[in-house]
Amino acid sequence: MITFTAATKSRPHGRWDAWLIWNRRARFLLDDEERWQTALTSPVAAGGHPDYPLLLPLTVARGWRLLGDRSPLSSQSVAAAYALSTVLLL
Repeated sequence: MITFTAATKSRPHGRWDAWLIWNRRARFLLDDEERWQTALTSPVAAGGHPDYPLLLPLTVARGWRLLGDRSPLSSQSVAAAYALSTVLLL
């Protein structure tokens, strides 16, 4: 938990894969309601990985919508919940 807290304080938007792939895809899903399919098919929108699943970016986008802005708190909360869930599964 200490490591997670230190990592989120030093990199509030996450490492490169968080902001290049997952958060970018969440942005496309949230911001472009008319062309949200772009996030599914465009290699640019998907950070070069259109085959990656949508659970994470959809969860982050929903958090942003609930918060009313693109606060890093949404993606940090999702990361914490997924990490805790993984530990509890073991």
